[in-house]
Amino acid sequence: MAVLDESMEPEDFNNAVSEIIKDLDSNKIEADRKTRLVSALGSKLKDVHGLKLEEKDGVKTTDDSIFVAIGLTSYDDKGTTVTLGLKSNVATSGNASRLGEFTVEVEAGGQTYSKLKVPVEITVTLPADLVASMANASKTYTLKIGGEEIPFELDESNNMITFTTDTLGRFIITEKTEVEPDPEPEPKPDTKPDPEPEPKPDTKPEPEPDPKPDTKPEPEPEKKPDRPSSGSYGTVSGGSGRKTPANRNASGSWVLDARGWWFKYTTGGYPANKWEMVKNKWYYFNADGYMVTGWQLIGNAWYHLDDVNGDMTTGWYQDSTDGKWYYLDANGTMKTGWQLIKGNYYYLSQDTTASTYAFDATTQKWVYSKTKARPYGSMYVNEVTPDGYTVNAGGVWVK
Repeated sequence: MAVLDESMEPEDFNNAVSEIIKDLDSNKIEADRKTRLVSALGSKLKDVHGLKLEEKDGVKTTDDSIFVAIGLTSYDDKGTTVTLGLKSNVATSGNASRLGEFTVEVEAGGQTYSKLKVPVEITVTLPADLVASMANASKTYTLKIGGEEIPFELDESNNMITFTTDTLGRFIITEKTEVEPDPEPEPKPDTKPDPEPEPKPDTKPEPEPDPKPDTKPEPEPEKKPDRPSSGSYGTVSGGSGRKTPANRNASGSWVLDARGWWFKYTTGGYPANKWEMVKNKWYYFNADGYMVTGWQLIGNAWYHLDDVNGDMTTGWYQDSTDGKWYYLDANGTMKTGWQLIKGNYYYLSQDTTASTYAFDATTQKWVYSKTKARPYGSMYVNEVTPDGYTVNAGGVWVK
């Protein structure tokens, strides 16, 4: 497979992109690795070509695959803004077997795309009553577009539906029925059914607020030890939590190959099993020299590296898989226990008794196990902490 180097001339870069896409289309690459490579390619195209993504109406996509999906792969596409949203608001239906519908569209340069070159993962925020109906244990619902059924995941706590598709347009949520055929079915006239009337759009759902400080500082409650441990996540061998001085940016260029992204030093060689600062952002490279993403246990501390770009996360972070809030300090270290942040106290779970994440050796990421247990480091919300203090909807300690 061709490699991408940001120092390439435009024509050479375009040719390398064309070769990569040709390899991706050849079906010689397994599905999981193809998904990761498409995401990485989209990220590089965004950086080199200055592409922008505008997400609106409660519609999101998890990575930069959308740029590849609509074919923005040339220098001629530089500076293009891609808009992803709803053509109309989510509509609910009075039909008992047909709950509702929504229409997703993506537009760039005045053109609307309905058929995508590669599948992309889409998340849509739904009205709470619609989600509650879909979560009814006594019934099963399906998501369809153009008559084709699409697998989906429903996030009841955040009122979101997530699915992967290579077709955009009108999605319909209906009750799944299994009708047993008659032993001797009688012939029926071949009549054309009347189309169902289109439901009217409902109101736009409101986004959930981020946790923000909202009370005056109070006397500090008794703290518990907050040094992270392997806890419910397990252990990753190798690596070090020590980073080089913040004023030292590595000189070199990013390279994408079939296994992922790595950094080529100007003087030759590459970083491996270490932190490296590139253009004032921290990245971590594994023992093979490839950039890692997602949650990583490095040394004795947990860090989060952006799921697509790989740069180190600091400050508040909401995990898209478990829906929980975490806090990572200026050094990127995930905090636990009581933390005083901008004048307010927050409690971040110190519980390591339950296993909530498992390490995937193929993707080199920690994957949420979707259990009911509380993840290590996650913020308490609207509840009482283990030491008896109450926190509000924003996670702030209140009397």
